[in-house]
Amino acid sequence: MGIKKLPDNEEPLSPSNAHYYDESQEGLALYVPLYFAALKGDCKSAREFLAIYPEAVGQKITRNGETAVHIAAGAKHTYFVKDLVENLMTPQQLAIQNKFGNPALCFAAASDLFDFAMEILDQNPQAATARDGNGEMALHILARKPGSFYSVPYVRYIHDQKLMHLQVLKLVKKLWTEIVLLDNSSISDLIAKPTRLLFTAAGLGIIEFLVVLIRLYPDLLWKVGERRRSIFHVAVENRQENGLKLHLHINFKRNPHLSKSL
Repeated sequence: MGIKKLPDNEEPLSPSNAHYYDESQEGLALYVPLYFAALKGDCKSAREFLAIYPEAVGQKITRNGETAVHIAAGAKHTYFVKDLVENLMTPQQLAIQNKFGNPALCFAAASDLFDFAMEILDQNPQAATARDGNGEMALHILARKPGSFYSVPYVRYIHDQKLMHLQVLKLVKKLWTEIVLLDNSSISDLIAKPTRLLFTAAGLGIIEFLVVLIRLYPDLLWKVGERRRSIFHVAVENRQENGLKLHLHINFKRNPHLSKSL
């Protein structure tokens, strides 16, 4: 599309504001060294570039509106991402969305970079409720990733998956800890749209995900969705009720309160 015309009261393009107006390859050319540094996980080269153009750490440097942290996260360069998040980026920069509406936190959750997602939350706890281009929070994304959780049988014998399991549980707890600080109405709205993440996780057999949420917010036990079904009803349909009972030590036959819509 080329360079969009600037309003009369705006300053000329510079490294600190170029991405707002310049969508041409020429406009993005300045950030090519940072792009390749992020793609390769080359912290040294990135640091050298950012020493000259410090504003670039929060710039959109691709046609898809991605920052260096989006690129490094997609390439799974954990150390590079950690360096940016801990030492260089502000909470506002971490909240920047790419062309598809994806903030770095959702990008990290989708890419299995759970430790990186934790770093973002440490810097910006409010990111827990940020939604991506599909209207989903990071919790929605995690609710449909059974391969990251130990309760799914086929990952039990893989060491790296066990480590991932510990990381993702910490992330789920941290995300949920921020969300339960909100009022009940806001919580219900966040977890019910665009999809009911509780029932997604129950249907996929991600028991630990559900247990983390229920232990911090027991009222979820009595929430019902479509056809007046509770989490336990969905677990029964998917043969996961024993796992849910075992973890929560609850007799679900005593369920006169299953009446709160989600």
